[in-house]
Amino acid sequence: MSSLSLRSVSKRFGATNVLNDISLEVTDGEFVTLVGPSGCGKSTLLRVIAGLERQDAGQVCIGARAVDDLPPAQRETAMVFQSYALYPHMTAEQNIALSLEVRRLSFARRLPLVGGLLPGSARARHAIRAEVRQVAEQLEIAHLLGRKPSALSGGQQQRVALGRAMVRRPSVFLMDEPLSSLDAKLRAQMRVEISDLHRRLGATFVYVTHDQTEAMTMSNRVAVMHAGRIGQCATPVTLYDDPATLDVAEMIGTPKINTFPALVGPGGRLVVGSLPLEATAGLPEGTALTIALRPEHLVPQADGSGLAGRIRSIEDIGSELLVRVALADIQCDAIVRLPVGQRDRQSVGRAVGLRPAPGRVLAFDRTGLRVPLAQAGAAAAPILARGAAAGQRS
Repeated sequence: MSSLSLRSVSKRFGATNVLNDISLEVTDGEFVTLVGPSGCGKSTLLRVIAGLERQDAGQVCIGARAVDDLPPAQRETAMVFQSYALYPHMTAEQNIALSLEVRRLSFARRLPLVGGLLPGSARARHAIRAEVRQVAEQLEIAHLLGRKPSALSGGQQQRVALGRAMVRRPSVFLMDEPLSSLDAKLRAQMRVEISDLHRRLGATFVYVTHDQTEAMTMSNRVAVMHAGRIGQCATPVTLYDDPATLDVAEMIGTPKINTFPALVGPGGRLVVGSLPLEATAGLPEGTALTIALRPEHLVPQADGSGLAGRIRSIEDIGSELLVRVALADIQCDAIVRLPVGQRDRQSVGRAVGLRPAPGRVLAFDRTGLRVPLAQAGAAAAPILARGAAAGQRS
């Protein structure tokens, strides 16, 4: 297995910059997911790694070797596509074996009738069949090897596509939204199976998805992409608690993080509407900021103090309540996450006051970069420095 290094990779299609100076280091055996909205460049970046697209600038290294001038077949990568790309006229066994046959058998030996009569052909085919069966048993699809794709479910086809990648024993596995066509229940099951597969193989995985649940539950690190750039690459918990940019904060988390306009008041204290917060920024008075709070970090006040509003809707999803509050002072809505034990205390139309949980306010400037705050009750871990955040955007 091998590490992967991307150094200042850029790609244009016509006048459109699809990838903008992307650098990323993936260590040997790491599972890194590229996540972002449609059109952000994540699939293009994966295709550049695979050699299916040629970058306009920058370098791709697998292990210690630059692979920019190598064709896809020589890059020691294997790609699992969104559509699985299985040959419909071939059985599952033939689909998995195809890459090995192309590598190990000459054109003459691959001919349907004559090939089997040539010296060494039978021995090579026997070895290929053994390797295919071994991979199929790992994926629990050995009993399906004789079926064609049309006779397989979506999940079974996905395992065949994984088997085709595994049998090549690549240095890097590349996966381009492989679960997007599955239903919700099967997606959850396959997330677990792909994570288990990664642990068993100890291989380097680069995985593309627009589904943040996949990204957060499967990965060692997640690279959040926006407009052809990586806004931040970090562990899932770091992205959630300590985002470097507003784009990252809004991309990660369900429901979406709450954002409110704020100003720096006297003494650097942040003010939202008419409410002074227990947070200060080292910026001039009157500076406009955006503050962000996770739904679980807005706390209803029994006395109605804080940001005043009324409940617009309540989503009871069994394990928790998602309460939408229309805030009168700043003319916007807020989503509040509450435990189900408060179910009987909430009702549509009820007046409510909200305050940020101590130490949980995130602030961003007009460019979307994180602004360091001093706030009561803040966690001991340092927040991202402004310079570090800016480096992520450069």
